[in-house]
Amino acid sequence: MGGFAGKALAAMAGAIFGVAFMILSLGGHISAFHWWIGAEGERDTAKEIEKLGPEWHCEHDIEHERGNWDHILVGPPGVFLLDTKMLNGTAAAGSDSLRSGRMTYPGIIFRAGARKIKDALEKRLGSRAPWVQAVVVWGDFPQARHQEERVVYVRGDELVPLLFSLPERFNPPQRAALTVALQEARAELL
Repeated sequence: MGGFAGKALAAMAGAIFGVAFMILSLGGHISAFHWWIGAEGERDTAKEIEKLGPEWHCEHDIEHERGNWDHILVGPPGVFLLDTKMLNGTAAAGSDSLRSGRMTYPGIIFRAGARKIKDALEKRLGSRAPWVQAVVVWGDFPQARHQEERVVYVRGDELVPLLFSLPERFNPPQRAALTVALQEARAELL
């Protein structure tokens, strides 16, 4: 076979081999592809977090009964639960949810996670435990920032400017106490 037909057949074989290799590298399950895309988004968020500086502390990949929380941040303005959503398409926030195509993430999911972390901190710090702010980080988000029903939706490149714009609420000793309480509570959050 020569000419165009041969090149087309070779290109198709290469594409099939590439897809098969990707599926095998993900453990042989196509469902792992969704996890892989999500992990890529979490890495992008982690790179943004690195820009915050030494007065911030982050616990990454905290397991819980329904999966994991991507990042929990302790910094001068408070405690933040960051959930990265990395799907295909443009996202829009409103009506207490994040939507992208057919995918909808109700705000209550994010608030419930923040509440669970606050409860774990409260066991250690009592009434000194602050509210944990739920923040949803998204790649393709034309709104850039949207806040509704105690959930902040933010495009990835807007995360650091948002956090730096917030007023300081906790001094270094208070942040240290929050960090220790969070580290102690980590096992309990499962």
